[in-house]
Amino acid sequence: NLGPLWASAVIAGAGIGATFSGSTRGLLPEVKPYERAGLLAAIFTVSYLTFGLSAIVAGFVATAAGVRTMAVGFGLLTIVVAVFGLVLSGGAVVRARKTASA
Repeated sequence: NLGPLWASAVIAGAGIGATFSGSTRGLLPEVKPYERAGLLAAIFTVSYLTFGLSAIVAGFVATAAGVRTMAVGFGLLTIVVAVFGLVLSGGAVVRARKTASA
């Protein structure tokens, strides 16, 4: 089943790229030019820690519970975190619109 695997990798990669690009473009104009290096360092540190730690934990879970269980659990956890992020960002948009119109 390489087709679904490649399709999911392309979709996930596009989502991660768009999210990273959007958040970076949204944050960089908000800081002074001399603060941008520190902001980017923080963004990259958090990003690499997130990806690295999740891969390490996935390896331990796959060893203990099996690859299938790990993949299903990782997928479900990813969905929960994505929905949580959408809810949080939707609330921020609503608050920004209320502030702009007031």
